[in-house]
Amino acid sequence: MLAIAAIFVFIWFYKTAVKNGIKNVWGWAAFGVVAYYITGIIWVYWILKPAMGKSFHNLSPFQGTLVEISGIAIALLAVYAIKRKFLSSQND
Repeated sequence: MLAIAAIFVFIWFYKTAVKNGIKNVWGWAAFGVVAYYITGIIWVYWILKPAMGKSFHNLSPFQGTLVEISGIAIALLAVYAIKRKFLSSQND
C-alpha cells in the first residue's frame, strides 16, 4: 500500500509542477516521494514504535494494517502541506 500512495504522490507533484510552469518537474516529483517515505518512516518507527513498546512486535494482522494506514495518512497529510507551501500557485 505504501508504494501505491507513493506513485500517487509522484504523479500529483509532477502534474502540479507542470501546471505551475516549473522547469524541474522530475525533481519536484522525486522530492514529493522522498518526503512521503521519510514522513511515513518517522511516524511509524520514531513515534509509534517507541510509544507502543514491545507490543509493536506482537501486532495482529488487523493492528498491523492500522499502523500502516496511519503511516500512509500522516505521510499524505505532510506531503499535502509541503505541496501547498512550496509548489502550489496562489490560485490553488
